[in-house]
Amino acid sequence: MEGVMINRIQSISVAPDRTICAGTLGNGLFLFAGDTILNYTTADGLLTNFCYSTLIASDGRIWTGHEKGFSVINPATGSVRTYSTAFGVRGDCLANAIAETADGSVYIGTTGGLSPITRRWSES
Repeated sequence: MEGVMINRIQSISVAPDRTICAGTLGNGLFLFAGDTILNYTTADGLLTNFCYSTLIASDGRIWTGHEKGFSVINPATGSVRTYSTAFGVRGDCLANAIAETADGSVYIGTTGGLSPITRRWSES
């Protein structure tokens, strides 16, 4: 990153190990783990650099909601998967509208309603 960056944080998620994820409006997602800071952007595979909702799931993956879809980051492997309206996501993801249930399912609030994502589906 060069030059001056202004980051408007839209969403934050904190894991039990104190790892922090911050979703920004225009600069992607920042991951703060110990003394390491990582920045995920469209160059790394995010659907867009506008991250309206963020969740660090119990399995360590990071979910972030965008306009017209969401992205799932696996920090252990560096992989990023995206799911857009072309995949079947209904509407735009809403700010801070993402949660995980005890069984590992993730629910994403969108302008088109609630989208449940089961662990089995998201791992395929």
